[in-house]
Amino acid sequence: MIACNPISKIAIFNAFIPILGVIFSVIILGEPMKLKYFVAGMLVALGVYVINKFDGK
Repeated sequence: MIACNPISKIAIFNAFIPILGVIFSVIILGEPMKLKYFVAGMLVALGVYVINKFDGK
C-alpha cells in the first residue's frame, strides 16, 4: 500500500484506530455507546474527509 500511495495520504487513516476500537468494544464486549463517543467519532471522520478532499490538489 505504501509503495503505491504517498505516506501523507495513508497516515491520516491512523485516526480511525480509536474509533474502530470503540465500535468493536460496543459490538463485541457490549460496552454502552455514549453520545459523546459517537460525536467524537463523527468529528474524526469529518476531519479525515476534509483532509482528503481539500488537500490542495
